[in-house]
Amino acid sequence: MTGAFKICADHAFSRTICEDRHILRSANEDEGHRPDLTILNAPHQNGCPLLLDISIVQAFKGSHNPTLPLPRHPPDYYYPTLFQNPHQRTSAVAYSSKINKYQDVCTANGVSFLSIIIEFNGYIHPQARQFLQDLAKQAAFYHHIPWRNLYLFYLSLISVSLQSALYRSLLTYTTPLRLCRLDVLSTVLNDHTVLTV
Repeated sequence: MTGAFKICADHAFSRTICEDRHILRSANEDEGHRPDLTILNAPHQNGCPLLLDISIVQAFKGSHNPTLPLPRHPPDYYYPTLFQNPHQRTSAVAYSSKINKYQDVCTANGVSFLSIIIEFNGYIHPQARQFLQDLAKQAAFYHHIPWRNLYLFYLSLISVSLQSALYRSLLTYTTPLRLCRLDVLSTVLNDHTVLTV
């Protein structure tokens, strides 16, 4: 996901640094936090570097608590309720969590911070959407292309990146299961051949 946001920022003529390890160490040399992406000339920042932390979260409530099982199907009232109350979405909870984690450190170092939260179903937190629109407006100034077209282009880049990340995640979690099944199958086949011989 960081790559998609880097492409969007670079397209808007913003200078970027991936995982800058030193930007948060001016106030405390032992600081271990590092942002996913640093944008040195982001829109509306007046020359202050903007740090981005990019996260993909589940769309279901309780997904942060591994002891609670996820519902097989969301209840009928789930999505209409979220559209009426966006503050109840998991992206809003994750956004608040990231702000609480990074804001004090960023303020102490004199930089701005924005948490980019995207739910796995494609919902983008409103602050992240506003940032993408600002990038599109900055790029429109330089490229002389309507900003809405650039915004849709940025959304398509992020959509492809999200689908790729979800695919890699599925492969990561299912590969051990497939290998385990192959081991069990080969053990069963070996035992069967021993018995038949």
